[in-house]
Amino acid sequence: MIKHVIKLRKDDILFSEGEPSKAMYIIEHGKIAITKIKKGSKVVLAELEAGDLIGEMAFFDNSMRSAGAKVISPTASLAELPYSSLRQEYKDMPIWIKTIIKSINNNLRTANDRIQYLEDVIKDLIKYN
Repeated sequence: MIKHVIKLRKDDILFSEGEPSKAMYIIEHGKIAITKIKKGSKVVLAELEAGDLIGEMAFFDNSMRSAGAKVISPTASLAELPYSSLRQEYKDMPIWIKTIIKSINNNLRTANDRIQYLEDVIKDLIKYN
């Protein structure tokens, strides 16, 4: 597998919400904020650090980036794992493992969508009460 190390500095953007997905990343050093644009402003959904994986969901469903990723530590280094390299390894996996992975990925996407919907409903309820 081809692995490329990316070195970034504070406030560098790894990727933006809505961009095409081409790789996943393992954080080797530093912190990355996962952000989502909600009603015109960026909201931090999570802060990830060394050992965490970013961008894995889009690998399985070829979707655009559902959130952005920005460096929040002074520096960060990430191992870039291009989807093109991963696809061959994935292709060679037994079908039952691929089915489990796809199912987990789909369930996570559905849960994220439901959370977004519920957040919007709650904000509307608070706004009108």
